[in-house]
Amino acid sequence: LGIILIFFTVIFANIFEVIYMKKSKIKRYVYLILMLLKYLSIWPAAYFMRLNDKNKNILLVSERGMDARDNAYHLINYIWDKHPEIIAYFVISKNSPDREKLKNKGYIIEYRSLKHYLYFWISDVKISTHIMGYSPDAALFNKLDNFGLVRGKKIFLQHGITKDYIAELTYPNINLDLFVCGAKPEFEYVKLKYNFPSNVVKYLGMARFDALYDINIKKQIIIMPT
Repeated sequence: LGIILIFFTVIFANIFEVIYMKKSKIKRYVYLILMLLKYLSIWPAAYFMRLNDKNKNILLVSERGMDARDNAYHLINYIWDKHPEIIAYFVISKNSPDREKLKNKGYIIEYRSLKHYLYFWISDVKISTHIMGYSPDAALFNKLDNFGLVRGKKIFLQHGITKDYIAELTYPNINLDLFVCGAKPEFEYVKLKYNFPSNVVKYLGMARFDALYDINIKKQIIIMPT
């Protein structure tokens, strides 16, 4: 009897999982279609906005739209503090616990808001720690970028060191104008294996490294797993 119960439990669990996955996929497809329609419908307004010179040379900076604690966070702080002449927006969700750190510092755009779509279109330079992290949806807009439907320069700050071959990060799977490397061996490896044009991959270090200068050195042992 126990074996029979286990058997039917497994069967029903599998059936439920298939039904749930199908529903999830349908929801995802509907969501992507609505997102695409929103993006396409914003084009006329964005086009006319760009006729105004003050809406040109805008930087859009983000991590994943949900946080501000990595290279993009340190970069936007540097831009806001040292180069106020640059118009730079940081994209972050309204519910993010990191949003408070950016309050009253500079321009903030709510992640996936109508304004996000608009400035994603008009910005000339897009910068993030993750591929398409500045977009409303990384997977969708990376596909659109492959069809030339995302304008502006695209900069990949990274959020770590690329030490292995990741096919999704290679050219032409993604189109980048700058691929930042934080270590010399990584820089040489990415240049050799990732097929980008020679001027795209740069050994520049990471923006968050600059924050280390403010740390008081103590005699201590730090255990810091990734």
